[in-house]
Amino acid sequence: FFLTFNMDLLFMLETLLSPPPLLHTHERLVQLSDVVCKTIASKCTNLEVLDLGHLSEISDEGMLQIAASLRHLRSLSLKRCIQLSDVSVEECLDQFCNKLEHLNLHSIDKLTPSILPHLAKCHALKTVDLSFCQGLGLDDSAIEMLGANCKFLEEMKVWGQSRVWNPHVSFEMKGLISVL
Repeated sequence: FFLTFNMDLLFMLETLLSPPPLLHTHERLVQLSDVVCKTIASKCTNLEVLDLGHLSEISDEGMLQIAASLRHLRSLSLKRCIQLSDVSVEECLDQFCNKLEHLNLHSIDKLTPSILPHLAKCHALKTVDLSFCQGLGLDDSAIEMLGANCKFLEEMKVWGQSRVWNPHVSFEMKGLISVL
């Protein structure tokens, strides 16, 4: 089922004695901080879909707790989680690489090219959004490398990456990937 988070999330997660298996989160989580990341990591270990998009209070510390505890994630959105860096994103990619199908890292400026080898290990990826990650410095060769390693990749969003000139030629001809 889907759970819509609100300000009572922390209380609910810590007070439920026998919760049903929590598999999904839904939409915006308001003012989520590392305290709630810790609670999610300890109480919601069966999560498959986690959307933390637009939560500027989440730091590497909170994401490292999630990476250490959640083993079933298929979809992770960290869109505009602006405090995150390579440290936590690399750990998440390493922990979730076998199952992760959908990843959104849109507008995380602190990311650098060092995450790309970790991302290339996510062989189950179907969609990835790397738009406006200014520190990534994506270019055509990085797009080629990701496409070659992520065999199930159907869509890669790279809006705002000025060094990507013609990424879809080789993949579009093979019908493997649509680069936006």
